[in-house]
Parts: sequence; C-alpha cells; structure tokens
Amino acid sequence: MLVAGKERCIRCMHLLDEEGHCAKCEFDASSYKQPNMALPLGTCLNERYFLGKVLGEGGFGITYVAWDIVLMVPVAVKEYFPSGIATREKEGPQTGTLQIYEGKSELEFEKGKEDFLKEARSLSRFMKLPSIVSVRDFFQENRTAYIVMEYVEGTRVRNYIRKNGKMSGEQVLALMEPVIHSLCDIHKTGLIHRDISIDNLMFDENGQLKLIDFGAARNVELPENTITVSIKRGFSPEEQYRAKGEQGPWTDLYSLCGTMYFMLTGKIPDESVERVYADHLVPLRQWEDVKLPMQAKCAIDKGMAVLAKDRWQDMEEFYNELYPDNKRISSYDEVQLPKSFRDTLTQSGVAGLFSKTAIQREFGENMGQTEAKHKKGKWMIAGLILVVMTVGGILLYQNHNSSADEEKSIPVNVAEKTVETAVPTANAVSTPEPTPEEMAFVEIPKVIGKTAGKAKKKLQKLGVRVKIEKAYNKKKKGTVVQQSIAAGTQVKKESVIILTVSRGGKRAVQTAAPTKAPVVTARPKTTKRPQKYDASLDGYLQ
Repeated sequence: MLVAGKERCIRCMHLLDEEGHCAKCEFDASSYKQPNMALPLGTCLNERYFLGKVLGEGGFGITYVAWDIVLMVPVAVKEYFPSGIATREKEGPQTGTLQIYEGKSELEFEKGKEDFLKEARSLSRFMKLPSIVSVRDFFQENRTAYIVMEYVEGTRVRNYIRKNGKMSGEQVLALMEPVIHSLCDIHKTGLIHRDISIDNLMFDENGQLKLIDFGAARNVELPENTITVSIKRGFSPEEQYRAKGEQGPWTDLYSLCGTMYFMLTGKIPDESVERVYADHLVPLRQWEDVKLPMQAKCAIDKGMAVLAKDRWQDMEEFYNELYPDNKRISSYDEVQLPKSFRDTLTQSGVAGLFSKTAIQREFGENMGQTEAKHKKGKWMIAGLILVVMTVGGILLYQNHNSSADEEKSIPVNVAEKTVETAVPTANAVSTPEPTPEEMAFVEIPKVIGKTAGKAKKKLQKLGVRVKIEKAYNKKKKGTVVQQSIAAGTQVKKESVIILTVSRGGKRAVQTAAPTKAPVVTARPKTTKRPQKYDASLDGYLQ
C-alpha cells in the first residue's frame, strides 16, 4: 500500500522491502481481500490516516490498522458502523458514506453515534494512564464517527498462559497493580469497562499489561425484537446477564478477579449464571500450589463473589486489601518472566476497539442506592436470569451442555500461528482444548450459493446473528446471493451479518390483450351466411 510515496505493509504498517515483502510480520497481502462493507485499502480519513487491513469487525463497528502521516506511527481506527441499521454507498459521488435504513433506524443511529463520541471524549482524558490503550483523536466523516487509538503489538493473556502455563502469585500481583490503579482513576469519572477478560488484557512489547477493547460505542437497539447483551463467559458477573442488572465498579471487579484467577490457576472460572444455582468454583484459597498470602487469595475470592453485594464495592477497597499498607509484593522490574516471554510477543497487533460494547456510564448518582437493591436475595436473581434467558430468547452458547464445558481450562501445548518459539514446560498446564464458545472471535464462512436456511443455520452455530434481506435475482429463489461480511473475516460473536436472498427472476406484468372492435364490412352481395366475429379468439369463425 502506497502511503506518502512509500510502500507499507497493510497489516503492521512497516516499510516493505524492494521485493514488496514485510520483514516485520511477513504478511502476504496478495491473497487478502478487504471485507465487503469495509472502506478500501489506502482510504485516507481526516486527511491524515491511511487505512490498512481490517483488524476486527463486529455488529457496531469496524476496526482498521492505519498509518498516521503526521506522527508517523501506526494507529488503530474504529469506525462507528452498526450493520443492522446502516449500509455503505459503494459507488458514485458519495462512495464510502453510510446510508441509514428508513424508519426509526436514523434516530437510533444518531443516538449511538452521539454516545460513541461522548465516551471517546471521556477516554481521551486518560492518555497518561500507562495500562490503558489511549485515545489519540476522534472526528466525523462519511456521515459517521471515528476514534483513533494507540495500536498495541503483543499477545493476549489467554495466549500467553496457553503457551507458558500459569503465572506465579508474585508475577500476577506486580503486573496487575498498574492496571488496578488505572481502573480506580477511570471509575472515579463514572465510567466502567464492562468487558475485562483474558482476551482484553494484553502484554505489550515491553512486557507490561494493557487493558484494551474500549469499544466506546453504546449498544444500539437493532430492528429485530431481541435482547442484546455483552458477556464474556467465565468473566462476566451475573448482573450482566440481566436486562436491568445494576452495574458499577463491582462489575469490573468480578471480571478483573476472574482474570487473575485464570492467570494463577490456568482455569477459566465457572460461568456466573451457573454459580447462582450451584456454586462449584474452587476458591483460590483452596489452591495449595498458588503461592500467595492468604489475605491476597481471600481478596480475590471476595471480588469473585456471585452476588454484587458480597463483593468489594470499588477498586480502591480491593487494592488496599491486595496490597497491605500500599506496598507492592514486588516491583515490576523485579518480576522474572519466562525467558521466552519476548518471543511470544509477536505480531498479534490489537486495537483497543473490537467489542460492540465496552464502556458505559452505568452508575454515579445511583451508587448509594444499589445496596438495597442487592438485598433481594439469590432466588430473585435466579428468577430474573431465567426470565431474561427464556422470554428474551437469548441463545448464549449453542453447545452449552457439551462435555467440554465441565472443565474450562486453557491448554498450553497448542500451536499458535503467531508464535515461533518452543513452549517452555516448567509451568505447563495440561488441560483440554478450549471449547469454541470460549473463543472471542469466529471466522465467517462463505455461504453465497447456499439456501437461506442452510446458511442461517451454519452462521448461527458460530454464534453470529443473521438478518435476511430479499431481492429479485436471476439465481434460484431462496439462494443466498450476497453476504455483508466477506468469507474469511474474523468477527466477534453476536456480530450481525446481512444475507441477501434471491426472490427469483422478476416477473413480467401479465395484462389481457385489448379487445379489438369488430370490422365493419359491406353487406355481401351473395346469399352466403356472414362470418361471425369471436372477440375472445381475436378472429372470425368459419
């Protein structure tokens, strides 16, 4: 891709060599095709940001890697694009501009865009926080909005533990301290992340943890009569399963402690909605091989309490219990990570903007009222969850009852495409392959040419939401002729894909032939019987 006279890699934005190859990430651009609804490669936004390949695509936005020609650095650009209520002009003078579907969709789109920019302004205040992916810029163009964020190259906590095994208590406490500090500052402004997990905490090239996935756009209600929730299995607390669950700092606390539990044990916590009915999670204090002071273990256990009222109510409380007298267990510089650590930090560059929902202003004035609401009891929560899941028709995971669900551990001996070094075995955790439901992203298959029913079933099995649109086409009636997300694209579960299905060939309008008036003829001279005119046959009877 040519940027300011120089050829750059569309994946990492590093300069290409004379033969057009990228020595940094070795990405082969010849076989890459930009997703159908994405802006073309090389598109320049705000006269500054040249777009590369799509990093992630969800129901509420598309994230691109880009090159900033002012600062001369790679960045991540998130485009607000709620696919269920908008589409993109592909040709003409308004190429690239979003077009909103008729009806209430326009109001929903504008409200979502307003919230998208509002949260971007809030996040831009946290540029100096070392553990948070920073917002660099935001602007409006193409009838939508964009957020420019720091581009992080590194590896996710999930992948790191998968390769190196569980971490020591000393390592986890030292790495997490700046993250907890940063969340304290963010919570004080009334913002919560709502999506902390092993997929959204990432080791950067310096070995420090960064909290990513700040998808500043709020949920926009799609035209379908469905309930949309944003959850991470094993890391989302029970209140996130309920349409009106009270959320606050305690929500992020549950997710953060669940992430620490995984880093220390190598095991994904049991799902909170299951724990409401029967809590079989082994508390951290019962893990003898986890070397942590009992006070720290109990602090993490309390942060993972099923009911919000039983957890720490803010990050500051948790921090004071985890780090007595505000003293670190160890400084970051003293933590000895495995020798192969830097080798595992390969080109898995991640933008801070993948999720359809991450930050929401869910608390503030009501914080003092939540304690009374939490005292309704476990039975009430269980009932509400059952109602939401049944009436709302939420299909959280297709294979919920599979045997793999009984043990949600992360394997270590799994080959990673981005990792080239050998896996150390000292701390290896021998556990089953993670279930497909635990993976954050799925790959969209090609469904063009399939029947609508088969295509919908195949996509829904992956956890993708399907919207059907019909159009006249030469293809056989009921056949998928177009898909809004290109095959091979990695998207988040619950993303919306629009399938265009053929109505068949457009029928010609059938009209009756006009009736001709009888021909007036002269009276025959002969005595022969005259011919009779039959209008229905448009001719004469002999």
